Amino acid sequence: MTTRLAAEAAAVLGRRWTTLVKALAHRLQFKLEVSALPDGTLVPVPTLSFRSAPSPTALDVPLRHVVEQRRPHYESQWKSLTALQQNCLRAVAAGEPRLTTARVLARFSLGTTSRTAKTLTGLADRDILVRNGTRYTFDDPFFRAWVIESSLPDVGLSLPITYLPPVNA
Repeated sequence: MTTRLAAEAAAVLGRRWTTLVKALAHRLQFKLEVSALPDGTLVPVPTLSFRSAPSPTALDVPLRHVVEQRRPHYESQWKSLTALQQNCLRAVAAGEPRLTTARVLARFSLGTTSRTAKTLTGLADRDILVRNGTRYTFDDPFFRAWVIESSLPDVGLSLPITYLPPVNA
């Protein structure tokens, strides 16, 4: 998450934000893994995971509050995207680990593997997605929450706004 987004979230949530961050910090575990680039160069990849998951209700209310504050921005950004870009974001928000499999391509109407790969790269170039090895994640976790809440139902998926995909999926 960018510093700007963190500052906006802190301003919106005030004291509740610092309490929530402290509670989450006690549950987080930091790991440093190694990933190989296509040229064989090894690079460190920091990862965060939960030692114990926070209760969904602990995150639901503040998350919904931030998403609601940023809704006009997200709606405008969403409308500026092509249908294929929107469908790629739906698949990423749903936690699909392999975005170019036949099942995912069909489920989210992504078209061909090559078009999907190019679209994902374009979304990463626009700083909407971040590529970590073969996986993509949202740069802005609040935009991901907005997609889960506002756009996944369009393709028949209903996930809680706090949904986190399994780490080893």
